Amino acid sequence: MKRTLPILLAGLFMVALLAGCSKEDNNTPGLPQGKSMKFTITATDFQAGDYFDLTLAGGSTDGQASTFFKVNGATLDNQQVISLGESDLAAGPIVIESVRPLLVASMSIGGFSSTDGHSYTVEVAPVIDGTPQNPLTKTFNSDAESVSYEFK
Repeated sequence: MKRTLPILLAGLFMVALLAGCSKEDNNTPGLPQGKSMKFTITATDFQAGDYFDLTLAGGSTDGQASTFFKVNGATLDNQQVISLGESDLAAGPIVIESVRPLLVASMSIGGFSSTDGHSYTVEVAPVIDGTPQNPLTKTFNSDAESVSYEFK
């Protein structure tokens, strides 16, 4: 019994010591941390013949990654930049999500309506690190236009 008690106390001490330790933080002080990003793109009054182009590029925290995004749940392997067009927008809402934390994402949207007097509107609803941001909207008419957004 005299020998069992010190062994038992040493075991309890080790369990308490290990339980009190937290997992080491992999964040390096001074380096910026990336954020998860999600964008839902919808169109109102988009019709056949209208032109639409979206390009999205990202920058990761490690500079080594080659896959940044998934579109409508499908991961786009080995792509740091994605481009979407009319058929993607015509198919319905587009959901683009980062598959790793990003330092920055840059989005350019261009378009025009193929019919005089007709216009359509594109809305981008960003969610950065789980926090919804104000939706961004752009209305396209028969004049070719583009708009760019940056997300950090």
